[in-house]
Amino acid sequence: MRHCFLNAVLLFMVLRMPFAQAAPSVPPQSATASTVPLTVLQSGHVALEARLNGKGPYRFILDTGSPITFVDVDTALATGLIKGIKPTTAPSLLPVSMTSAGTIKVGQEVVSNVPVMVLNHPVISLLSQIEGPLHGILGFSFWARFNIVLDYADGTISLTPGRFHPPDVVSRLMSRLFGASSLNHLVPAGQWGMTVVKQPGQRRGVTVTSVYQGTPAAAAGIQAGDILLSVDGRWTDTMNDCWNALSAERPGRLVPITILRGVKRLHLTVTPVVGI
Repeated sequence: MRHCFLNAVLLFMVLRMPFAQAAPSVPPQSATASTVPLTVLQSGHVALEARLNGKGPYRFILDTGSPITFVDVDTALATGLIKGIKPTTAPSLLPVSMTSAGTIKVGQEVVSNVPVMVLNHPVISLLSQIEGPLHGILGFSFWARFNIVLDYADGTISLTPGRFHPPDVVSRLMSRLFGASSLNHLVPAGQWGMTVVKQPGQRRGVTVTSVYQGTPAAAAGIQAGDILLSVDGRWTDTMNDCWNALSAERPGRLVPITILRGVKRLHLTVTPVVGI
């Protein structure tokens, strides 16, 4: 059940995320096994430590069934994966960036140019409150390069470089679902500068969790805690509705939006800029 939920969340995100062409991943170089400690959490997840771009260690969930490796926003900023983004721990299903890690090191094994999705994964955010700090998920894009042996009794994982080179799973999935002609529509036309989430039990709209300084959302007067009800006449009652409404607007256009701030309904105008 745990893996089904993680995969459902992943599918939701990858179908709405623009993917840049990353540099080819460099396989691990060592020929002998590297043994690394692991921890089995109370939730049943397996956690271990890894270093990103020479920094860390950071604690990640091991999930070979996740096609992509996730890193939270604050860790991505600290390791140089992204720049110019306001630090935030607010969970969100909307990715901040799709990039690649210069290096990911587990034990003595180092892999370069691993595709990474930067976002505060809701499941990881929840687990962090229960199990202590977790910084993301190490997925198939990393583990597929190794032959691995999990020893739960000893609390270790052994990694031996293998011959398999993982394909670009996400791009293949998107191509099969939509075909090449539809991929252009997955890229948001303009940058807004805010994150939103659908709160449990929330009936109308989506809740703004953060607004980045110097962005169109900030200039329009949108604040964290506002409930976004509509964009240019389109309802935003679900995350899918919100994504579609925001993606349809072109940079430079004055876009009317309706928000709920406390009990007051406000009508604002946002001018998205070029970006993603």
